[in-house]
Amino acid sequence: MRALAPLLAAAFSLGLLLGDRWPGIAQLALALALGASAVASLRQRLPRACVAAASIAALAAGAALLADRVARAIPELHARARDAVVEGRVGRIEPLLGSARVELERVAWVRPARVGPARVGPARVDLWLDPASPLPPIGAVLRVALRTREFAAGAGNPGGGDPARALARRGVGASARALDPLLTQIVEPSPPNPWSWLDNRRLLAIARMRRLGRGGALLAALSLGDQGGLAEADRRAWAALGIAHLLSVSGLHLALAAAAAYALAARALARSPRLCARLDSRRLALALALAAAALYAALAGLATPALRSLAMLACLAAAVTLRRPSAPAHALASGALAVLAFDPAALFAPGAQLSFAATAALVLGRSCAVERAGGRVRRALATTLSTTARATLATAPIAAIHFGAAPPLAGAANLLAVPLTAVLGMPLAFATAGCALAGPLATTGGILAGAAWIAEQGLAAALALAKASPQVAPHPPHAAALAACALLGWLGLRTSRLSLRVGCVLAVQTALAFLPAPPLRPVAPRFVFIDVGHGDAALVQAPEFALLVDAGAASPDGWDAGARIVVPALAALGVRQLDALAISHADLDHRGGALAVLRAFPCRELWLPHGALRDPAFSALVGEARQHDVEVRERGAGDAPLIRAGLRISSLWPPRRPAGLSDNDRSLVLRVELAGLRVLLLGDLEARGEAALLASGADVGADVLKLAHHGSHSSSTTALLAAVRPRLAIASAPLRGRFHWPHREVLERLAERAIPLAWTGRDGALLVGAGPRPCLRRWRRGAVCVPLGPVSSGQPPRRS
Repeated sequence: MRALAPLLAAAFSLGLLLGDRWPGIAQLALALALGASAVASLRQRLPRACVAAASIAALAAGAALLADRVARAIPELHARARDAVVEGRVGRIEPLLGSARVELERVAWVRPARVGPARVGPARVDLWLDPASPLPPIGAVLRVALRTREFAAGAGNPGGGDPARALARRGVGASARALDPLLTQIVEPSPPNPWSWLDNRRLLAIARMRRLGRGGALLAALSLGDQGGLAEADRRAWAALGIAHLLSVSGLHLALAAAAAYALAARALARSPRLCARLDSRRLALALALAAAALYAALAGLATPALRSLAMLACLAAAVTLRRPSAPAHALASGALAVLAFDPAALFAPGAQLSFAATAALVLGRSCAVERAGGRVRRALATTLSTTARATLATAPIAAIHFGAAPPLAGAANLLAVPLTAVLGMPLAFATAGCALAGPLATTGGILAGAAWIAEQGLAAALALAKASPQVAPHPPHAAALAACALLGWLGLRTSRLSLRVGCVLAVQTALAFLPAPPLRPVAPRFVFIDVGHGDAALVQAPEFALLVDAGAASPDGWDAGARIVVPALAALGVRQLDALAISHADLDHRGGALAVLRAFPCRELWLPHGALRDPAFSALVGEARQHDVEVRERGAGDAPLIRAGLRISSLWPPRRPAGLSDNDRSLVLRVELAGLRVLLLGDLEARGEAALLASGADVGADVLKLAHHGSHSSSTTALLAAVRPRLAIASAPLRGRFHWPHREVLERLAERAIPLAWTGRDGALLVGAGPRPCLRRWRRGAVCVPLGPVSSGQPPRRS
């Protein structure tokens, strides 16, 4: 019976996995849970039968809970994008640098109106506000004109998850963007309850702390869990050092808050002899400390690490109060069960997995002999080193699975950063947050400015260390690396020798950082057209060469396809560095994600079309490239081709003086020959540009044609198709975008010539294997690579 809590937590987690994998089992799982609960109540005299029935009930309850949620939300997320006017109560708010994400609950769809008793939309919506929109108060009812986003089924790219499934696990049935700040209004104020007041007070304090600059944003992250105010460069630096976990409110934060509250309460209660004579002052101080920890967790936004730590503290406090011994593992299991029952999606969240893994390693790992020997300073140093090593052994493989290679200096950086954060950073953050929560900052501006300056120096130091640390491009771990990590992790957690534990950490980090990523078929040489929605991103990958042409879109509200889609896809494809990054032209859906790519991967050259260096739209990209020592070159017609073994890249367009041409018609056009397969990449050329390209006499013949301008009706003319004579056409466009690309006229032109079509929005990433037997793999259709063959006699699918 001692293992009941861990057993129930494991069974409930397994049920969540089953419910997520098979949403159709919701009703069956609910019936099974009820039946098992009835058996457990009837078998009270048989402990084993009772435990078995309780475990089955927990498993079935988890499956029913998540399966029902996913089954309701997925059809809504896969529905067509549409414009609507809705009213909903503001739940959570995540303020970001360029926008804010608002979770609307109890949503009523005003326009289009309801038809009969059926709802026309989901009851829970993720809303991305325009940067010009003020933040609404939490608890208020908001009326907003929005445009929903349509999600295709399944993961669209290597290294990418399924965004629709991630939203469905939270019960969110739509992700939408506000159309206009003028069409957003509060129709009902926030109700006067303590929860809404506390949430709104937190948002006000975050805004006040952000006004202190970079240092204030760091203090807000350390104290209130707000990472949205941190600059992208600062977040990348902390992630590169492996100390990003310190920015989320977790066990360390709650433990310090509870310890401080307990010490103050115990000292205050000890001054009252009458109270001490009637009550156990230590139990009362413990209850007050737990209440203070709960208040702090609420102020920090009730994130999963904070909830887990609060649940563990509550279990331990109950055990002490009731004078019933409780193993820390039981408290951890109880905390996990409470968190997952409150938020089932936490099981799949990287932050929650890292938080529970680190805590489990600290709870279950064996202490080292040197932690109990020697002087106080020596014991403290040994304990810090051992604790950091245990947490790193447990979290490094999980971080590598979700985010790529583990930073090589993570262990050393944590050894320095954890004690500095606990001793200096968090007290400063707590003091600043207290002042910001209490009122305006003007009364203590000098003191808080000093605290923000100290925090800013910490950010500068982290940035400098990150630049000096070894650069390891993110990549998913190899199966052999994960197996080695499991063995080394078990050895490191069970040993009592500190030197062996530290050696295991170094070996784990080395294996994760430097073992190559698992290969994806078809293997290089290959072409990969990444599904970036509205935009372009194509990878030319030879065994010893990698060229990325365009990098997806980025928008002022914070969406960056380069960071969210392209970088993980390149990592999963085994790219460790880029020989060249080519940007076809200045439109944001082509160059927007390039900044994130340059920051993530070493790159030798940046290729731009002729005349681009005089274009102000490229100034930020050129500046970023030069900051990373990337050579910037203009390319186009007349330039010598790049020739490597089995590879030839010819720049066909634009001319050196592209006078009179539009931005689209000045796109960089590349013809790539790789292992006998020819691919033509046209950027956003339109009919006039295509005619000029053909008139220049360039050899445009190719086996694979990436349709110009995403398949717009103004491109892919009959003359161009006749000159190229492709065996396959590629459309890089969303499934049902607002421009309806690829256009019906283009589909008809392809059908007339019996040219098959592959489409990123429908098929996901497209992997075209080169070599003697070229083939096409559609990512959403599994691992089958269909031979390319000659020109197909079939017709490409028409738009419905």
